Amino acid sequence: MFNLASPATIEDDEPLFYDETEYPISTTENTVQISYETLMNINNTEALITIQDMFAAVYFPSFSFIIDEIIDCGRKMMNNNNLNEEVGVDVYVHVFVNELPQLDWDDDDDGDDDYNMDDFPICFVASSEESIEKLEKVQDVSVGSEATKLPCTHAYHKQCVVEWLQS
Repeated sequence: MFNLASPATIEDDEPLFYDETEYPISTTENTVQISYETLMNINNTEALITIQDMFAAVYFPSFSFIIDEIIDCGRKMMNNNNLNEEVGVDVYVHVFVNELPQLDWDDDDDGDDDYNMDDFPICFVASSEESIEKLEKVQDVSVGSEATKLPCTHAYHKQCVVEWLQS
């Protein structure tokens, strides 16, 4: 059995604590087990998806080269050990935020934006099979068809978003 551990989703009520550098940090754990057969399978799709899901739980982008390294490391460790033993790999991701964006929550109508969405980090989430199928349908939309833009600047085709909202 191959154990893979990484930080899990941080709960809202979990307190932050300070490390020796006096910067706020928070640590949580999430462990998944990947069977020997799954890990050693030439087509490592199941292991890959398991690790992608683990990364998605903490909004960490699932770069294939990182996941491939984790799978390769697990395979090497399993090959060097008795098959009846468990092998564990801890994955740590250190994120340092030097300064959080300051929000101006004034209620004035001076025309300035009280906050800028570009100041907030983008949280990457692994694509579900359903969203990939929907994307394939969107690719069938003819070139030159009219798209509408939301206030957040996301563009969409009316027929696509209506179908998506109804599903």
